[in-house]
Amino acid sequence: MDIETTSALESLRVDVDELRTEMRAGFRHFATKDDLKAFATKEDLRAFVTKDDLKAELERFATKQDLDEGLTQVRSEMAEMRVELKRHTEVLTESVRDDIRIVAEAVVGQSQRLTSLGQTVAGQSQMLTSLSQTVAGQNQTLTSLSQTVAGQSQMLTSLSQTVAGLSQTVATLSQTMAGQSQTMTSLSQTVSGLNQTVAGLSQKIDSHF
Repeated sequence: MDIETTSALESLRVDVDELRTEMRAGFRHFATKDDLKAFATKEDLRAFVTKDDLKAELERFATKQDLDEGLTQVRSEMAEMRVELKRHTEVLTESVRDDIRIVAEAVVGQSQRLTSLGQTVAGQSQMLTSLSQTVAGQNQTLTSLSQTVAGQSQMLTSLSQTVAGLSQTVATLSQTMAGQSQTMTSLSQTVSGLNQTVAGLSQKIDSHF
């Protein structure tokens, strides 16, 4: 053998030894017969569901053809429902449009009424303002009249006092005139007595002559 062949065989022997060592280390991780005793055996698995059991159980369920037929029927029913819903929606939409139109007309009417009411309230507010001003003017007039009446009351009181003084003066004059009347009566009587005396003296004088 040449040197290259010898070297190759030596290298191959080393690789085989390393592979054997690795395989021994790897086999240590595999299960042994004692480890497999913990798992189910073929006899144990017979108690579970078999392929025939699964096939018999699956026959109760729908097949792909059944599903296709069911989907076709469902699509047909959904198409009919779509048409019916569209017609029903159109009817509802038209009804809603009528309701919206009625509500809009009512809102417009209410807006017009509110505008008219606002104008009426504004007019009444102006009337109340004018009335308030008129009442204020009348209050001033009444205040002025009250002051005038108070002044006139004072004048009447003063006039009443003056009249009372004049009444007392008239009463005093009346008493004075009554006294003077009595004096005049007494003087008249005295003059009458003097006239009689003069007349008697005249007769006496005439009788002497």
